[in-house]
Amino acid sequence: MADSFAEVNSKLDKALSCIREMEEFKQKQEYLENKELEDSLSFAHTSKEGLQKKLATQEIAINEQV
Repeated sequence: MADSFAEVNSKLDKALSCIREMEEFKQKQEYLENKELEDSLSFAHTSKEGLQKKLATQEIAINEQV
């Protein structure tokens, strides 16, 4: 009887360990997804600023020619 309880206990410990690992994996995945979104937003913002500067330069050049 004690052996079967020990076996059940061992299996439960393994199951709990797997659940903890899955939760840690999920947290890491969420962090990476958030980091990727943050990087993408930063890239888009930098690109937008660059385009705005080019547009301003072109507007000045056009106004000087007119």
